[in-house]
Amino acid sequence: MGNKEKFAAILKYFNLIKNTKNLKTQKNIQIVSECQKILGNTDKLLKLRKMLLASHSLLMKTFLASLPSEYRLIYDNDILQQVPNRKWYLHFFSKSTYYRKLNELLSIIWFLMF
Repeated sequence: MGNKEKFAAILKYFNLIKNTKNLKTQKNIQIVSECQKILGNTDKLLKLRKMLLASHSLLMKTFLASLPSEYRLIYDNDILQQVPNRKWYLHFFSKSTYYRKLNELLSIIWFLMF
């Protein structure tokens, strides 16, 4: 093999390395752009989540402020569980009235959640 052939082989080898580097660079650029898209979408999702939590918080405050006293009593004692006595309602309601009001309260909460 002569000098020209060796030089051509070396040149071909370096061109191959150069093309490989270019491909890697292009792949890296694609990966970076994909990551930027994902991060941009994540940022949008976080803003949306923050907005939804704020509206949910406002909805819950409004809901609790508008509850009649009987439903508020059930909410505080059963849902928030401020009273360890599970028979607390017998001092305020009959059993059937309590369960009817509890069912209505849970239906309203379920409706607001979903």
